[in-house]
Amino acid sequence: MAPVKGDPHTKYVEIILLLKNYREATSGDRPADSLERLAESTNIPHLYHKDPISFILIEDRALGGHYTTAQAFDQDLYRLFEKGRRVYYKVDEDNYGRVLLLQRMYHHLTSSIASRVPAMTRAAYNFSSTDSGPGRKKGKSKAHPFIQDEDPIERVTHKGQTYQCGDYVHLMNPDDARKPIVGQIFRTYSLKRDPNRQYVHVRWYLRPEQTIHPRDRRFYESEVFATDFFSEHSAEDIIEKIGLQFHERYVRGRPLRPSWYPGWPLYVCESWYNEQERSFSKIEDWVKCIPQKVQEAAKDRNSIMPILPYDSILLDSTVHPENVLSPFVIGAGKGLSRTGIGPGALSNGLPPLLTTGLGKEDPEVDHGNKTAGPTEVIVRYIPRTRGVSSKQATHHHHKRKIDDRSVIAAGGGAAYLKDAKIVALPKETVEKFDRDPKTGNLLWFSGAPIVAPDPSAYRPRYSLEYLAFLARKRKQNEQNEITTDDHLSKRAKASEDYMPTSQLLNKLIVSSDGSFSYDPPPDEGPSSEATLSLERSTESLVRSLQGKQQRCLPFCWTSELSYARRF
Repeated sequence: MAPVKGDPHTKYVEIILLLKNYREATSGDRPADSLERLAESTNIPHLYHKDPISFILIEDRALGGHYTTAQAFDQDLYRLFEKGRRVYYKVDEDNYGRVLLLQRMYHHLTSSIASRVPAMTRAAYNFSSTDSGPGRKKGKSKAHPFIQDEDPIERVTHKGQTYQCGDYVHLMNPDDARKPIVGQIFRTYSLKRDPNRQYVHVRWYLRPEQTIHPRDRRFYESEVFATDFFSEHSAEDIIEKIGLQFHERYVRGRPLRPSWYPGWPLYVCESWYNEQERSFSKIEDWVKCIPQKVQEAAKDRNSIMPILPYDSILLDSTVHPENVLSPFVIGAGKGLSRTGIGPGALSNGLPPLLTTGLGKEDPEVDHGNKTAGPTEVIVRYIPRTRGVSSKQATHHHHKRKIDDRSVIAAGGGAAYLKDAKIVALPKETVEKFDRDPKTGNLLWFSGAPIVAPDPSAYRPRYSLEYLAFLARKRKQNEQNEITTDDHLSKRAKASEDYMPTSQLLNKLIVSSDGSFSYDPPPDEGPSSEATLSLERSTESLVRSLQGKQQRCLPFCWTSELSYARRF
């Protein structure tokens, strides 16, 4: 804490009242509510202190003149902020962000520049020393305006904590206090003309919601991505120390002290993220991601952030992190807007931008009131035959993971398309395609949509043998129906000339010797099929009667089909 001018007790009360009464300009929320909700008792696992502490208790102590030194006042507030971070971290994102916002405001109020820079002038940037955060950077990392006045130092000290090259830290995010910047310190320095102003040179790591990625991409829990972006931060931007492990070490153990303590936030990193190409690539050698100074000081790679192996305390030698969905997919299920989740977006199969630099607005991502622009062009790729050997191209293709199926990604990305020719689509062609109702951009796709079939919809319900049996049975039934139809047709035709038995017997001629004969009708023309069938039936009946005549008693026929026994 900077030296206090005047009555220190009055200064303490003034700081407490500023923290208590501060309200955010956009939402009107009072962040101090999050601290006032904390109970006075402290019973948090892995927290180094158990002393009762609360915002109301500190306020009472300040009003009662309890603090005799600035260090005692500073220590109580530091413990209160740490308690709030532990209680709300990964449990209540909004309250966690409010605690970080008040901590950064307190850092500004107690800094050496507080008298020259009013607090409200930095309130729009969450009191951060930078104007833009991950996903909204305004350009490549630039040197600090006083870089020529830089005086390298071994470490920076702030609020009783020391930070040096190689430490992983949380930094205040000027765009979203709920998502502090994850970074690693590469250099520490102060200003020659003002040694009290200390700075850190930090590599940024991005969260999944700060990247542009496909909808179906999955992430590790607490995963971040290394970038080639470096930024200068004031020491007041540092919120706390954290832990970060690369996947190779993360699955085998946890960092030993003092690199990491239980209860600290811990992240896992496995991939690089290229913001210009919107692509992810797996880190082949994690040692190259850390500062050169740390590499030179280490005996070997195992001495860099040494770990406590799992097999020393668990039966399994590896523990893999859990896979989770994209934060935008999870947020959509909760009814959250894209801007409320993070500055990133879902790529929806979009190709990498050819001319967009870091921080430039992309009409396909930032849905604003814009007319169709770069989307009304097609890219005609001209393969390069010189400058890149086949071995180098193969190595680069193996190293770089392509997450989309666009032509540009298949061609190696925007970096390899220096010879690409941009051709504007003719007006007649543009008129045949629809436009996005929100942005007015042309809806142009490099190929037909790929819809994965549902395996359950095509799952067979019967075996092949049973299906073959059903086919044979169906075929047999069809043949039986044809045979039955033919038989009924013939019977229908025969019924037209059907003659009852009484009429048929009247035409029988009984001779004097008792024999029978049939008197067919005169031939009036060609006999029909029914007539011939009737004649054959009659002849069969006559033969049957003649056979029975020899076995039965004598009888004679009458016209009424009666008979009389002969005596």
